[in-house]
Amino acid sequence: MAYPEWVEKNRLQGCEVKCISGKYYLYKLKSRWDSSKGKAVKISGEYLGAITEAGFIPKRVSTPISAIYVVKEYGASAYLMSISEDIHKALANSFETRTAESIYVAAILRVMGESSFKRMEDSYQTSYISEIIPNLSLSGQAITALLEYIGRRRDRITEVMRDLSCCAMNIIVDGTRMTSFSKEMMFPAVGYSSGADWDPKVNIMYVFERAELPQPVFYRCVQGNIPDVTAMKLTIEAMEREAEVTVVADTGFADVTNYALLSQYGMKYIIPLKRNSAELTIAELGNRANFSTAFTYNTRPVTSYQLEREDYKILVFRDEEMRYHEMSDFITRLEKKNQSIHESKNKSNEEEIDIGLETLKADPRFGVIIMRTNTEFSPKEVYETYKMREAIEQCFDTLKNTLSQDHSYMHSDASFEAWCFINHIALILAYRILNIIKQAGLTSTYSLRDIMVYLSRIQKIKIGPIWKTAEYTSKAQKVCDKLGFKIDYGNIIS
Repeated sequence: MAYPEWVEKNRLQGCEVKCISGKYYLYKLKSRWDSSKGKAVKISGEYLGAITEAGFIPKRVSTPISAIYVVKEYGASAYLMSISEDIHKALANSFETRTAESIYVAAILRVMGESSFKRMEDSYQTSYISEIIPNLSLSGQAITALLEYIGRRRDRITEVMRDLSCCAMNIIVDGTRMTSFSKEMMFPAVGYSSGADWDPKVNIMYVFERAELPQPVFYRCVQGNIPDVTAMKLTIEAMEREAEVTVVADTGFADVTNYALLSQYGMKYIIPLKRNSAELTIAELGNRANFSTAFTYNTRPVTSYQLEREDYKILVFRDEEMRYHEMSDFITRLEKKNQSIHESKNKSNEEEIDIGLETLKADPRFGVIIMRTNTEFSPKEVYETYKMREAIEQCFDTLKNTLSQDHSYMHSDASFEAWCFINHIALILAYRILNIIKQAGLTSTYSLRDIMVYLSRIQKIKIGPIWKTAEYTSKAQKVCDKLGFKIDYGNIIS
C-alpha cells in the first residue's frame, strides 16, 4: 500500500505503518519463524504513536506511582533565597565557591528551624535548596571540618560583614553572652552577670544599624570576663568605619568607671538610671511644672525635661500610660495588703495602710524613666534611641530562642567563631523578614516561625524527570501575597 509522502517521511526503521479509519499509526515490527511456512513472518509489535501531517506524535506514557513520591520542601527556602542574593554574593566574594554555598545554605536552614548541625544534612536533602545548590557535603564530619576552616579566617568573615553593612553610618553597640562549657576554648570565662549566673560565657559584642527595627551588621567574640566598654571600643575599631556610634546600655551599666571610660574613648552613650538615683531629688521628680516638653511614642503621650551637667545631661521622661498602670498596680497591692490585715485583725496589731497617703508619696516615681547621656540628641531622639534597646533585646531573643542559639557545644575557638558567623547571617535573614512583617503591619498576626511554617508547607514534587510545585493552601498563598513572594506554579486548595 502506498502511503502519503509525509507518512513515509516519519516512518522509523524497523517499524510498520497502519492506516485505520483514514489515520496513520506506527508500530514496532517484529519477525517470527513460521515452521509451517518454512520462513520468517512479520508480526506487529508495540504501538509507538500516530503520524500526522504535523509529524510523529508519541503515545502518552503513564508515570509509575513510585516515580511521583519524591517530595521536597520548597516555599521557605525559595523565599529566603529570594531576599538574600546580596548575602550569597558577599560570601562568594570572600570565600571559595563551595565554602560560600555551605555557609549560605546552613544559615538558611537555621532560619527555617534546623538548629542542630548533626541534622543539617537531612534537612538539606529534604529541601529543594539541594536541587538549586546541589552536591554540598553537610554531614557531621564535613560540618566539623567546615567550621574549623571558616573560624580560622576572621579576616574573610569581617570582609563579608563590612560588605553587607557598607551603608550603616548611624549605629548602636551592645552585647550578649552565650554559655559554653568547653575546656578547650579561650573565650569562655566567668564575668559580670545581672542574673547571678556564674556559668562560663563568651561575650558577643553586636553592632546594630540605628533604625526603628535595628539591623545586626557586625559582631565580635570576646572573653566573658572582658569589661563591656573595652570590648565595645575594639569592636568599633574592628569595623573600620567612620560612623556615629551610640552605646545604649541597661541600668547595670550606670557606673562612674564606665562613664569615664566611655568619655575617654570618645563614645556617645544613653544609659538609664534607677528611679532613686542621686542625680535628682524626689521634689524635682514630683514637680509636674518641670515636664515642659511633650511628644508621643507609639501614640502614647510622653512628657520630659532635662538637667544640664558639666559634660552630660540628665533627661527625665514620664510615660503617662505607664504611670497609669503602675499606679493601678500599686493601689491594688495595697488594697490586698489591707484586706489581709483586716482578715487577721484578731491575730495581729498591724495597722491598716493609708492608701491615699502612700500613693501620694510614691506618685512622683510612677511612669518615670531617667537617663544619662552625652549625646546632642533632642529628648524625643534620646527616648526613641533608648526604646530601640527593646528591639535589640528582641534580636538577642530571636538569636537565642527562635534560632535556638542560647548556648554552644563547640570545642574550639575557631569552630565557635564560625558558629557565630553562621548565626549572624541567619540573624540578618531573620530580621529582613521581621522588617517585612512590620512594614506590612502584620506583627500581631505572624511571627517569624509562623512565616517559616506556612511557607515550608509549599512543596516540590518530582514526577518522572520533572519537578513541579505541589498544591498548597489559600492560607499559604495569603502569606506569600503579604510578603510579595510569587510561587512559580501551583494549584491552590481552599
